[in-house]
Amino acid sequence: MKKPTHNSSTVLSVDIGNSTTRAAIVDTGSLICVKKISIPNTAFDDCFGFELDSLLAGAPKRICHVNISSCIKDLYFKSSDICHEKGLSEINLLSVHESLPVPFLYHTVSNLGTDRIADALASNRLYKGHNCLIVDSGTAITIDILDKEKGFLGGAILPGIKMQLDSLSSNTDKLPRTDLSSGNHTLPGTSTESCIMSGVLYGTAGAITIHVRHFTRRFEDLRVIGTGGAWELTQHLLDFDYVYNQDLTLLGTALYVPSEGKSCIARLPD
Repeated sequence: MKKPTHNSSTVLSVDIGNSTTRAAIVDTGSLICVKKISIPNTAFDDCFGFELDSLLAGAPKRICHVNISSCIKDLYFKSSDICHEKGLSEINLLSVHESLPVPFLYHTVSNLGTDRIADALASNRLYKGHNCLIVDSGTAITIDILDKEKGFLGGAILPGIKMQLDSLSSNTDKLPRTDLSSGNHTLPGTSTESCIMSGVLYGTAGAITIHVRHFTRRFEDLRVIGTGGAWELTQHLLDFDYVYNQDLTLLGTALYVPSEGKSCIARLPD
């Protein structure tokens, strides 16, 4: 059986998360990131335009259009303006519409995160024919099921690791702020910091595992796909098989095609 062929185009894909902005030149035929950049959102104003120049200079072909997935309204507008200044006129913000290759059976599509849309589009292309459970571990952790017959069914949203650590510190009087880079998460913890880190890491891994077990019972031939900047913090604690794709959101963002007559999205939903 021949593998399905896909039309190839070169797309600038921009993924604006809650903490980090990533951008890549993506070949949608082979579905690979040819070149990519990553900057913390705290440095966006100073760095995005400069880094974008470097990225565009390395593009092997003419950029067809720009697709943006954004969790932050202000940075969407800023990135869109900068892209316009670089001569990129067709700029699309991801949104759900009926022409997408994935049906979204979700009651509130108006506030469905664009990163979740992108992850579903990429998983549908990369793992077509499989039921997929997509675990995107970032500032928040999203766990979404993609039914190979029905489409995107929704899932669960959990607080991310950093959010949990920040909450423990800011909502208590004595618990200290714990550094993610400390790497101290043995059980039993022998200091307050190590107890916090162990509780958050093991608790997060346990929550993800429970969701995986639940969906494994419900869906045959389930492919678990991990992505997101914080995935590596818990991956050594997981006892199930998974595929890790660090660029899942960038790739899915690149695959997005707007509905006819709506090639440019001017605003994010409130």
